[in-house]
Amino acid sequence: TALLPALLHIAAMTAGAWGVGRELRDGTLPQWLGATPSLGQVLGAVAGKLLWSWLGLGLVGLAALVGMTWGRGWYPAGSVLWTAVALWVFLALSVALGALLAGATRSLRTALSATGFITAPAFAFGGVAFPILAMPWGAQLWARALPYTHYARLQVEQLQMGAPLAVSLATPLCMALATAVVLLASAWALRSAARQPASWGKR
Repeated sequence: TALLPALLHIAAMTAGAWGVGRELRDGTLPQWLGATPSLGQVLGAVAGKLLWSWLGLGLVGLAALVGMTWGRGWYPAGSVLWTAVALWVFLALSVALGALLAGATRSLRTALSATGFITAPAFAFGGVAFPILAMPWGAQLWARALPYTHYARLQVEQLQMGAPLAVSLATPLCMALATAVVLLASAWALRSAARQPASWGKR
């Protein structure tokens, strides 16, 4: 139950980085965003591009979550529904982070490399395989900076520990706020890139 969200995290950030990064690689920003896009137009374009990846991966994650709990006759004491909400928000943050990496670096190759650097070790640092408090302080800082760590903690709270909903209430709300900030930063980065054609096409 903890490994699948880690794999979806990898896929979601990769999808976000690829969807935006290929526009930069192929030099197709004007066709996608328009000649002189406003920040709102860019934000809408980014959200539209990321929507289908988010929906597809979210449905896969939801089906797996329901199958591994209610589908096996396991009815956790915590809230499966709130865990599902958190999973959808976590995946939204993941695709948005991938888009931000592409927009900020203006390089598909660099964005995909950074995506791998962030997501590949997320499971090891998420506190599931090894307790965070037993890690060196530097590893603890890195673990707490990763979105997967916070989702994994909520999932354990709800599915394994049966914690009250109030204990896990803030995590999806904070991730939703972070998603909005990251999407806005992605739009700003892409709007800046649209004004500098020389930076397009980097691989």
